[in-house]
Amino acid sequence: MVAFIFGAHFSSYTFIAPFLLQYADFSTEGITWVLLGFGAIGFVSNFAVSATVTRNLKASLATMVLMLMISLLMMPALRHSAPTVVAIILAWGIAFGAIPLCLSLWIQKSTSDLPEAGSALFVGIIQVAIAVGSSLGGGVVDRVGIPADFELGAVLALVGLAILGSFLTPQKDIGSTSVPGERLGTRPDCGQSV
Repeated sequence: MVAFIFGAHFSSYTFIAPFLLQYADFSTEGITWVLLGFGAIGFVSNFAVSATVTRNLKASLATMVLMLMISLLMMPALRHSAPTVVAIILAWGIAFGAIPLCLSLWIQKSTSDLPEAGSALFVGIIQVAIAVGSSLGGGVVDRVGIPADFELGAVLALVGLAILGSFLTPQKDIGSTSVPGERLGTRPDCGQSV
């Protein structure tokens, strides 16, 4: 799940500036301001989502991944409206500002008995997702174009969302303290953690 969600972002994020320049007719200065807005709103989002993530981790994460997926799908379709493109990129910034927090908390709760191992695994998966996502994105851009790359990112986000949906929610909300023996990401059909 972590790899697909981070892969969705990093397969496409590299190509925001070229997309805005080539497909949406933004100036270089305009792109700078949009990317600054992306970063600033992501920073704020990270703090804002901390209020909801503790109440309902799965719903918070699902909402952010869905927002990322919709942003990736809508950018190419609505590229002729500059204000709409800016709004979409800011929505993407909100989503990705919150996703690392949500996933970090998910990993912490899933590996509460081995927090160091969970953190190391989380960082390792993210690094692989960045490398593979960026490589896949670059390959798609080279062969088909940037709009197709955003579609790839949306598909990766959808797969991550489907995996998230496959996890059963414990009786208590997964953002709260779990009942002894319950673990996030444990699939009752196979008893293995993901």
